[in-house]
Amino acid sequence: MKEPKVEIPCAPTRRFASRVTACALSLERAAVRCGGFAIGIVASYTRAMFDALGGRPNAYVSRVKPSAHVAGRAYVSRSGYKFDDVKPYLYVTEDFGATWKSIASNLPSQPINVITEDPKNPNLLFVGTEFGLFVSLDAGKTYTPFQNGLPNVRVDDILIHPRDRDLIVGTHARSIWIMDDITPLEQMAAKAG
Repeated sequence: MKEPKVEIPCAPTRRFASRVTACALSLERAAVRCGGFAIGIVASYTRAMFDALGGRPNAYVSRVKPSAHVAGRAYVSRSGYKFDDVKPYLYVTEDFGATWKSIASNLPSQPINVITEDPKNPNLLFVGTEFGLFVSLDAGKTYTPFQNGLPNVRVDDILIHPRDRDLIVGTHARSIWIMDDITPLEQMAAKAG
């Protein structure tokens, strides 16, 4: 599949006035960029401004994450918390944003703040919500609560250290929480996938 050219507006215009809530660039492919806006629109690889993700039409875009493994894949999490909507909105595209499918599966009814794909294993996903951290070993088909000493707190950001393979979780109440070396999880996800 040919990668389309990308142009994303960096400032609000008269036709499209909203603040940017999520922005992502693919470090692997310079042509892949995407952004999310407070009014629920995702500016995707195809330059289209659309709201075809399903669920609440004006849900806040909390995170946009291009895949490190597949050129056309990206993840989008949305949150309806401003409307007292606690359903989990989590989507993936495999075709540069032309179509989206929900991967919220068995996540509990909690707003989603962040999603991160493991840089070594595409089946391993980490999702941060208002009340904790969840892990999927099968690319979002199922999720398991991942506490391992982490209390039930809002998870705002997730990073995997590239050298040490540590899972670094930024929380709203407990500052930073680090799980040393997630290599065993990567191996479990490889077997499950």
